[in-house]
Amino acid sequence: MDLSEQITQIQQKSKEINEKKIRLQERLRAEKKKLSTLLKQIKEAGYDPKNLQQIKEQKEKELNETLEIVQQKISKSEEILNEIESNDEISN
Repeated sequence: MDLSEQITQIQQKSKEINEKKIRLQERLRAEKKKLSTLLKQIKEAGYDPKNLQQIKEQKEKELNETLEIVQQKISKSEEILNEIESNDEISN
């Protein structure tokens, strides 16, 4: 390969690298825009993006507590219904 071919090859590679750089910059811009939009939505929902993990944990705790209460109420309801059913069978 002579010098002219080497220069042409280097120029082509340089062009390819610049094109890739431009594509990556555009992708970075798009991702930053998505992130900005997401942060805005989080703030509009009344949350602090810096505390999302803490908020998530608190909401999970609240959900688990609520589920426990519901489960207790369901169990109590089943007991009452079983008792009513049992009393009804005795009456008949």
